[in-house]
Amino acid sequence: MIPNIFHFIFLLKKDLSGIPFSLMHYLAIKSAIVINDPEKVYLHYDHKPYSIYWDRLVGEFPKVICLHKIDNIPEQFNGFPLGVTQQCDYLRLQVLIKYGGIYMDTDTICVKPFTPLLENKCVLGLEGTPDQIFGLCSGVTLAVPQSCFLHCWINGFDKNTSLTDGWNGEYNYMGVQYPKMLSDLMPDLVTVVPYDFFHYPLWAEPEEFELMFKDELYDNPNAFSYHLWASSRWVYISKLTEDDLIKGNFLYAKSAKQFLAVGN
Repeated sequence: MIPNIFHFIFLLKKDLSGIPFSLMHYLAIKSAIVINDPEKVYLHYDHKPYSIYWDRLVGEFPKVICLHKIDNIPEQFNGFPLGVTQQCDYLRLQVLIKYGGIYMDTDTICVKPFTPLLENKCVLGLEGTPDQIFGLCSGVTLAVPQSCFLHCWINGFDKNTSLTDGWNGEYNYMGVQYPKMLSDLMPDLVTVVPYDFFHYPLWAEPEEFELMFKDELYDNPNAFSYHLWASSRWVYISKLTEDDLIKGNFLYAKSAKQFLAVGN
């Protein structure tokens, strides 16, 4: 059974040039705690986060949040450098293999308990739509400790142990395309859930942006979580305030406002 432990990875970079710990990050972690009542939430980081939202989060959940400093972050595989996204692709597999549990990107928000999914060995959601599937998105990954599927996946980075040529510099190769290929080869090792469980609305502009941040009628009753795709939307997301979310009726606001009312 998958343990009810959550993992988030926050890489701030050596020069502190990364995105600061924001309202979005606060809501990602707080929603996971409030919705799922986990035993522990591990925040794996290279440099300790700081901000008023970080102080608020730790103050609200001091017995649940565990800090873990990451050392030896890989810089490259097969001669191709790893960006922050690809480093997270690798690190999430490391921590899940060791501890098991639920990994979530810090630009997600929980809306329904993951309890029905915990009986599986490994769970990933499709990224795409019924008309076009891009792969399996690693932004939400559930697994037992020492998952066989995750061992095969992490071995895929190095060309000497990969079933292909390994990490090749393509942005979403190891985080989306490679796990889909593995799931086709090893269907007994992973449970693949529909596209709208974790990652829809998608990242496409402007249609899915409108569904997440503008449309006051759209809802997704199948969702366990939503993915904000902040790498392409940070300029907009960073300007959202608590007041915007409390008063708003768009999808993200409707999902977030209960967490701004609890404990504040």
